[in-house]
Amino acid sequence: MFYSTRDSKLRVTASKAILKGLSDDGGLFLPETIPSIDISKLLNLSYQELACYVLSLYLDDFTKDEIESCVKKAYGAFNFPDGPIQLHHEDKFSVLELFHGPTTTFKDMALSLLPHLMSVAKKKNGITKKIQIVTATSGDTGSAALSSFISSDDISVKVLYPHGGISAFQEMQMLYFTSDKCRAYALDESNFDDCQNFVKKILNEQHEDVIVSSANSINIGRLVPQIVYYIKSYIDLVNAGKINLGDELDVVVPTGNFGNIFASYLAKKMGTPLGKIVCASNENRVLTDFLTTGTYSIDREFKKTNSPSMDILISSNLERLLYLLAENDEEVRSYMKDLKSDKKGYKVSDSMKKKLNEFEAYSVNEKDTIEAIRECFDTYNYLIDPHTAVSYRAYTRMATSNRVLVVSTASPYKFTEAILEVFNKKEDDVVKAMTMIQDLTGTKMPVQLEKVLKVATPRYLLKKSQVEDVLFSKKVLVVSVPATSANLGPCFDVAGIALNLFNKFGFKPNANDVVKGFKSEYKDNNLVLKSYRRLFERYGDAYLPVEITLLETNVPESRGLGSSSTCIVAGLMAANEMLNRKYSKLQLLELATELEGHPDNAAPAIFGSLVATWNDGNEYHPVQYVVSDKLKFILAVPDVQLKTKDSRGVLPQSLSYKDIQFNSSRIMNTAKAYMEGDVKSLCGLIEDKIHTPYRLKLIPDADKIGALAKANGCPFTISGSGSTLLIISSDESIISKLEKENYSVKYRFMCLSVNKDGATVEEK
Repeated sequence: MFYSTRDSKLRVTASKAILKGLSDDGGLFLPETIPSIDISKLLNLSYQELACYVLSLYLDDFTKDEIESCVKKAYGAFNFPDGPIQLHHEDKFSVLELFHGPTTTFKDMALSLLPHLMSVAKKKNGITKKIQIVTATSGDTGSAALSSFISSDDISVKVLYPHGGISAFQEMQMLYFTSDKCRAYALDESNFDDCQNFVKKILNEQHEDVIVSSANSINIGRLVPQIVYYIKSYIDLVNAGKINLGDELDVVVPTGNFGNIFASYLAKKMGTPLGKIVCASNENRVLTDFLTTGTYSIDREFKKTNSPSMDILISSNLERLLYLLAENDEEVRSYMKDLKSDKKGYKVSDSMKKKLNEFEAYSVNEKDTIEAIRECFDTYNYLIDPHTAVSYRAYTRMATSNRVLVVSTASPYKFTEAILEVFNKKEDDVVKAMTMIQDLTGTKMPVQLEKVLKVATPRYLLKKSQVEDVLFSKKVLVVSVPATSANLGPCFDVAGIALNLFNKFGFKPNANDVVKGFKSEYKDNNLVLKSYRRLFERYGDAYLPVEITLLETNVPESRGLGSSSTCIVAGLMAANEMLNRKYSKLQLLELATELEGHPDNAAPAIFGSLVATWNDGNEYHPVQYVVSDKLKFILAVPDVQLKTKDSRGVLPQSLSYKDIQFNSSRIMNTAKAYMEGDVKSLCGLIEDKIHTPYRLKLIPDADKIGALAKANGCPFTISGSGSTLLIISSDESIISKLEKENYSVKYRFMCLSVNKDGATVEEK
């Protein structure tokens, strides 16, 4: 059984503790008793066998077969081809390398196991609801959680991380594991503590449709597996002849949230002959100050450092240590209350302060972190990451006659900026930086990281006010796509402008594909559905069936205003949203162009405003221009459709050099005139010799409308490849003049402004 640190009478089974993550009273779970081991009887066990043994001592309601099955799935060659842990030996110390898993961080050691434990726990408790993992990360937990749960059918993962508070590669790696169920979100204007506070708040709330749990080390399903590698390290050092059985082994752990170091403390309490347990902190030295003074205070400056995973002021797992030392939940509640109050901290009792002597603590600043990396490489030809460097520097400062285990928590390749600083180099491009490190050090890049370098998933930036709405999205989407006017005179097939007139489409998950509200209900010919499916087909994502409803149709069909583009862009945007915005807008433009044939309508529909697009043979390059608010776009829409094939059919088969020169001379200055709202210049710049003169003959009364526009000093052209005529003005007074004329067909006149945002997605 497990009890809460804030109410020792509140007890649950191991499976329920794993599912809940956090106790109902906000406390953290601890085992009723800390079991004892005889390490002399464990010397011949493999990592998997030892993990099964240790887990069986804690997970009281799991059977032996269930534990063995979970361990086999987690710690097999698929996740750890070179074995879960490796030890690097020097004369007086050994480095415990915990970065040989899927994401090259120590978090893989526990998180590879957690989804399997959760699945078993879910069945044990007869739970049919889906589980949503909500977790905060200062760098490494996020990618490890996403990697571990991405193949789970009934568990989704949402990760919060501080925007700008992790390394470029850490962010890239998290984004790599984006899927329909897994996503990392950058929290704007925040630090790790803000993210962690949101997670704790969410875990303490009631959620109707899902069970919410955590993958942070506050979950005992994360914590208990971490005990194993400290016991296994001791065994391996004995078997390697580096220590004798019974010798004390000192441990130095770089830590911010106090989870990994607390696992080493539990290993010691179980009977592993560990000596000093050393807490290594960076400049956010809240733990160092606490362990040396007995006072915990977050009333201090928060610093972003070159060891970002330890940029933490509120160390959640410390609460577990407080309870074990105090053995009094009332005392723990008092400390936690003071931490949240205006006091912003607490001072422990004298008796507890004495017990803190079991720990040593050191703080290492950024400059010394870089020096530690340089020293370790120069002395031992061994490259370490900044967090390991904090641990290494603490080791060099401590006085001991014991062998020391320096804990290494991540691959140095995840922190390229810091590593290059050691060699007085700088390279902002992550791919180039990694290649440079490999050349400089001869240290091979982990194969797990190579595939991540090709990631294109964009950042999903959240404001604090959006967190709960986005994290608990039901994925019922409304996609609004603006009308677009393409060609824009001489800018044939390369430029277009988004206007504030929209088609709206509804999307919601469904057992099978269904389309509603369209002229033709036959789904296989529906352009929105075809585009939706295309994204999954192109990138190989598991398909998610959908019900699509046409909610509003304001963009006239086959009139040159991008009605087909609204369908294509809506389908792609919705599919990408279902996949948690896995793909960038540039990738969506590429797919839209494949479906439509050219980017002139698709680009402004996606990006908004005026967009000109060029292609280098490999990809499209859209360039967005901000159009002046002075300009009004008057549409003259006839009650006549004009198919693209017909409008293109009247174009000449060959062009004169004079006409090409006429058009190209205008293209250079067109965008500038739009940006400045220069109506006078646009009158000349929007003229076209290549297609407008031929296509005007297909549009009734085009000459009459064109003459009226010219008489009023307004630029005039055809919109796209349809029958709509476009007049640009600084006001809308010309509409009244247009409406007074008599026409051979019915015309509708609209005055529109430029849409600056492109297609939008809302959740209803």
